[in-house]
Amino acid sequence: MMKLIQKMMISCKVAADLIHQKHNIGLSRREKVSLRVHNSMCSVCKTFEKQIDQIDSAIKEKIEQTQTPDTTQLKQDIKTKLDSL
Repeated sequence: MMKLIQKMMISCKVAADLIHQKHNIGLSRREKVSLRVHNSMCSVCKTFEKQIDQIDSAIKEKIEQTQTPDTTQLKQDIKTKLDSL
């Protein structure tokens, strides 16, 4: 049991990499467990993960709120200018 726990122990650098990887490509089951074990003992990495989660959520929310501009008037202006040539 102790050897298993030692294998699951990761450094803060590895934990930070896994936190970023979680948002980009996802984590394997083992990586999820390793990160969870690390965060249970490291409040700094746990806080960092929460901050990254909040930033990611805010970015996704902003993207969803962003409206595409109405290009109807722009298309009409371009067509009018092309017709006048």
